[in-house]
Amino acid sequence: MINNPNTLEKHEQVHIELQDSQVNDKGEFEILAITAGEGNGWQFSTDVLKKSVGLWDGVESYIDHHWFGNSVHDLAGICYNPEWDETRQGVKLKLRPFGPGANVLKEIGAQILSAADPKPHVGFSADLVFTAAGKKIDEILRVFSVDLVVNPARGGEFIRQVYSKLSKGVQMSEEIKVEMEQPTLPTVQPIAAQIKKDQEAVRTLLDEHGRIKAIEKEAENAREMRRQMCQHFLESALQASKLPAPAQELLRNQFKDRVFEADELQKAISDTRGLISDLTAGSAVQGPRISAVFNTADKLQAAVDDLLGAPRAAEAKAL
Repeated sequence: MINNPNTLEKHEQVHIELQDSQVNDKGEFEILAITAGEGNGWQFSTDVLKKSVGLWDGVESYIDHHWFGNSVHDLAGICYNPEWDETRQGVKLKLRPFGPGANVLKEIGAQILSAADPKPHVGFSADLVFTAAGKKIDEILRVFSVDLVVNPARGGEFIRQVYSKLSKGVQMSEEIKVEMEQPTLPTVQPIAAQIKKDQEAVRTLLDEHGRIKAIEKEAENAREMRRQMCQHFLESALQASKLPAPAQELLRNQFKDRVFEADELQKAISDTRGLISDLTAGSAVQGPRISAVFNTADKLQAAVDDLLGAPRAAEAKAL
């Protein structure tokens, strides 16, 4: 609850009609949490609600739903003793006011129960998880909270206010006077400021989300550009390697459509070249055998001998 020094606390007399209720000083409520029928486009059947009765025990109640989770500052009560109400075709609960929002819950509940028609459309809305086929609910899996809201989605309402004296627990049906304290409610300005703050927070989150998406897009474009550059480098390096075509194709398949470092490709080419060298070392072609070596003087002597008709020296016969 927000304390406002400009708001004065005051007391008023509220007349509450008790009908077949236990009287005690707790100021608890009996409420309908949810009823069978359509809510927010979803269809809740009586069978589904009956099976979910046990899930409503111990569920907290807050003032209003909140986008980013409930806050302890808005805690208003705790639900217990759930049961199926055949007459109203819904889940009926006891609601014990508790927490900073308890006074708001008690004041609104008392005024709605005692006010004449027309009444404001204020009641209870459940925050829950379920499975569905189309728009028909199959099963309620979990109930997170039963919150006091404007325009509740599916039948949540105050039924009556329950009072009892712990020492007596007697049944009674009569009109009693209860002195209730006017809660210190926040003024419009703090509420408007909070709404503006929440709106700015949402805009900031949306802007941040867009910025992250833009960064991710730029990163993806950079990765694609790098991949294309790697493919160009791969083809150039393979052509310059002078490796046999099968070896080039093997390396091409190994590095195709991926990002790699230049050193990684150069090492692969070097390793392949070394492997080919090792595999072909035993089948190297042998050179011609050298049986004699002649110089220019030997050639001139052989030519003179041939010119004069003299026989060549034995070692120059093949020259």
